[in-house]
Amino acid sequence: MKLSANEFYAKLKQGQLSSCYWLHGDELLLVQEAATCLREVIVKLRPDCEKLIFYADLPGFDWQHFLMAASNHSLFAEQRILEVRLFEQKLTVQILSYLQQFLTQNNPDDILIISSQKLEARLQKHKSFIQLSKQCIDVAFWPLQGRNLQQWLSQRARALKLRLTSSALDYLALQTTGNLLAAAQELEKLALLYQGEAVDEQIMHEHIAQGARFQVFQLMDDVLARQVEAALRALTGLELQGESEVLVLWGMLRDIRLLLKVKVGASEAELRRENIWPRRLRLLQHAARGLSVSTLEELILSCKQAELVIKGVQPGSAWQVLTEIACVLMGLKGKVTI
Repeated sequence: MKLSANEFYAKLKQGQLSSCYWLHGDELLLVQEAATCLREVIVKLRPDCEKLIFYADLPGFDWQHFLMAASNHSLFAEQRILEVRLFEQKLTVQILSYLQQFLTQNNPDDILIISSQKLEARLQKHKSFIQLSKQCIDVAFWPLQGRNLQQWLSQRARALKLRLTSSALDYLALQTTGNLLAAAQELEKLALLYQGEAVDEQIMHEHIAQGARFQVFQLMDDVLARQVEAALRALTGLELQGESEVLVLWGMLRDIRLLLKVKVGASEAELRRENIWPRRLRLLQHAARGLSVSTLEELILSCKQAELVIKGVQPGSAWQVLTEIACVLMGLKGKVTI
């Protein structure tokens, strides 16, 4: 059964649980927070349940081992939460088959939570998924934009006891559109600095300008200009300062997408609507000449990999992946190999 995000949370608030949930979408933070909320509600209602997590993204993941878990019931808990994480793994009909098989032999008192990237339309039309969806609560989480983003930021600020003026909220939304994780981290920093105080647009602007975001913009200018020594030194400096990898990733992904727009022939007027200054537009146009569309598309996938590493979904060093992405953008190597 399909539910909207609001319907999903409403049913959780009422304590209504199902035996299977599939949470998916492009915005991984929303998916992860939904899964966390679901687990908390289940544990509150069933405090003695056992929790098992299956990282299906990891190389060599054994689906047969996963299927065995359905029949090997716990000696210490009558009920279990079994969570399958599929944020990076490309979903296939075979995976749908494994999940369907699991549900047919699983204890009906257990709860299965599947967290994944956005489901492709072709998979949702496949008979295996249609059959699976009859047993699952299917919840899609869409990227937040415009009023929905502002509402999300406002609710999050209130939860942190942070008071934002409407203009400060507008400015934060503009600066963090497309990166909810960065927005969440900015709010947490502001809550520590301005607990109980009203934060207006000027304070918000100064906070962001003085923070790592300014350094990230400078880093990306160096990358686009192929100032190799300066760019690598800036990356190392950000890492040593303990700055957020998320902000660096956000800056890289934003510019890679802009470079892709340049490569496919976007007009200057269209690019200026992205709030790009003329000097930066020239940097983007010059950098785009040395990069192919296929390289930029591969870098977007590498950015998704870096995001999963940052969130702990996939093992590895996020800073190493970010450095390799920067090196590809500067023409030092052909592709990210990590």
